[in-house]
Amino acid sequence: MKQVAVYLRVSTEGSKDGRIQSTEMQKLEIESYLKAKGIIDFQIYEDKGISGTKRDRPSLNKLLTDCKNGKVSKVIVYKLDRLARSLSDLLQMVTLFQDSEVEFISVKDSIDMSTATGRLLFQILGSFAEFEAAVIKERVQSGIANAKSKGIQLGRPFKKGHSVVKKLKNEGKSVSEIATHTGLSRTTVYRSLKSEL
Repeated sequence: MKQVAVYLRVSTEGSKDGRIQSTEMQKLEIESYLKAKGIIDFQIYEDKGISGTKRDRPSLNKLLTDCKNGKVSKVIVYKLDRLARSLSDLLQMVTLFQDSEVEFISVKDSIDMSTATGRLLFQILGSFAEFEAAVIKERVQSGIANAKSKGIQLGRPFKKGHSVVKKLKNEGKSVSEIATHTGLSRTTVYRSLKSEL
C-alpha cells in the first residue's frame, strides 16, 4: 500500500544567531495540514544539518527511491526550499514524482501539483527560489572581494610558528627543513610563504 511521505530538512541543527534551528516547526505545520485533510498515517523523511543546495542527502535519496519503487502516493514539504534550492533540482524531482504518479504538495507555498494552478505556481516560485539563492551568492562574493581589496586576511589564522617561516627561508632552508623545524605541514609552509609575497 502506498504511503504519504513528509520530507523535512534543516541546514543547521542546534543554535544559530540566538535561534534554535530544528525541523519541529515544519513538522507541526504539516501535521496540522494533514489533520485538516483527514490524513493520520504518514512516513517522515528527515535530513538535519544538510544544505538544500546539496542533492545528495540520505533521507531525500531514500524518499526518491521509494517514489520510484511505487511506495509513495504523496510527497509533502513545508516549503519548496526544504526540498531544493535550485530550479533545475526542483524540476528533476517533480518530474520524477509525476513519472511515478506521486502528488507533490508544498504547504506554505500553497502548491498542489495535482492541479494546473499548482503546476504554474510551482514554476513561478521555483524561479524566485533560484533567483534568491543567486543573489545571496553574489552578495557573499562581493563581500569577500571587498574584504580582500581592503587587505583583510580571509581564512583560518596562521598558527604559532609562522613568524619564523620567512626567516628560515631567507636563511636558505628548504620547505621540508622549515616544516620539520616549525612543526608545520609542507602545505602550510607553502601557504605561509605565499602570503608573504
